[in-house]
Amino acid sequence: MPIPSHASIDAGRVLIVGAGLAGLFTALKLSGPVTIITGAPLGAGASSAWAQGGVAAALGADDSADLHVADTLAAGAGTVDAAVATLMARDAEARINDLAALGVPF
Repeated sequence: MPIPSHASIDAGRVLIVGAGLAGLFTALKLSGPVTIITGAPLGAGASSAWAQGGVAAALGADDSADLHVADTLAAGAGTVDAAVATLMARDAEARINDLAALGVPF
């Protein structure tokens, strides 16, 4: 399934299910009215806090997005969409920097 471009999203009619890092970051990036559905108060029920800093990105001088993709595909043992893994790995450093700038602790 193709990933929709940001331009194809009607920000006035967006429903975000879940209020973890991914959901709240998406709401911030859309910068418009969104509806968020969550099963618990904000910050209390999301699984992101359980990650304990377990966010992966190729940040070191001896690492790369291509190595990250290879690791992801190997760990996924055939269940990972290579195009999605590549997109995520290539964008990961910028998103980690965005989250750090917002004060997300790692």
